[in-house]
Amino acid sequence: VEEHKAKVDALTAETPQLLDTACAALPDAIACAQSKLNGMWRASDYPSASELRSRFSIEVQYEPVPSDVPAGILPSSITNLINSQIETRVQSSIENAMSDAWQRLYSAVQSLHAGVEKIGVPNTRFHESLVSNVRECCCVLAKLNITGNLDLEKARVQALQDLTQFDADTLRDNELLRKRVSASADNLLANIRGIRKIEKVAYDTSD
Repeated sequence: VEEHKAKVDALTAETPQLLDTACAALPDAIACAQSKLNGMWRASDYPSASELRSRFSIEVQYEPVPSDVPAGILPSSITNLINSQIETRVQSSIENAMSDAWQRLYSAVQSLHAGVEKIGVPNTRFHESLVSNVRECCCVLAKLNITGNLDLEKARVQALQDLTQFDADTLRDNELLRKRVSASADNLLANIRGIRKIEKVAYDTSD
């Protein structure tokens, strides 16, 4: 195992230099292809140097040691490495899942907010789905909050209570309610941005 790790480390250290060499030779290789292919040559078939670099990387992921492997058969340094990588992958997966949950809520609320703000604008329709999407998102987030994050649960409950109690027809016909829902949505969006680094997105709610 240690020998395998040493080889991987050596190859990883060598990769940047290999990519430098490949990128330096790329213009000549493209020119050669253009000359040989003549009318069949297309520039879009060839990557830029930065695209070429992005296509090559080395990553090793160690799986858990099987339970039937005798204790002490692996050096402690390797065991610690495996455990560390597994913990890092688990934490990364959890963070990605929570980021997705926050983004789902933010997108649904922002879309509703944009739609409410545009009611009355010519050629713009306010669809019932803008309200139902927030409601459905809140129901899903009750299960997606795998860490029991209190901030996410508070935001979910706030969205459900403040933004989904009126249907599209009611909001279209009642300006006072629209202003109330819009203000609640705007406040919730600001709170989410304060907790998570989420960028505003412009939504087009017209057909």
